[in-house]
Amino acid sequence: MRKILALCLLALCLPATADQRLFYQPLNRDASITPAQWQQLWHATVAQGGKTLIVQWSAYGDSDFGGAQGWLANSLRSAHAQGLQLVLGLYMDPAYYQRLEALDGEGQNSYWKAQLGRSLSQYQQLRNTWQLPVDGWYLPMELDDQHFREAERRDALYS
Repeated sequence: MRKILALCLLALCLPATADQRLFYQPLNRDASITPAQWQQLWHATVAQGGKTLIVQWSAYGDSDFGGAQGWLANSLRSAHAQGLQLVLGLYMDPAYYQRLEALDGEGQNSYWKAQLGRSLSQYQQLRNTWQLPVDGWYLPMELDDQHFREAERRDALYS
């Protein structure tokens, strides 16, 4: 019992450190946030030790959040100006999980190729028109144990 208590006390004495990465999932409702509010948010993030902003997606379905001169691109420019490194997510299909449930075999192969193609197009769009200083890229399609339990599904993903 004393050992457990000592370990608990030791754990409480260790300094707590926050992760230096912030994960952000853009939504259309965020368009109402003003440039000054974005600047304040990113400034506070850096002041609290934030180093990297990971954006889950830069296009979600039909929305590109205003494109190269839209609210998302401008807020990311502000984040970079405050000192945050940017890792940008590419395209995400809003029906991703429903399609994973419905497809198998060749349908899944075709779907993955289409999604990767959309992400490649989004990457090219970001590189050519958004002109942001990006430190990394992110594919927002999640791979979970539930949808990829069967070997056939993992093989389709692998190919």
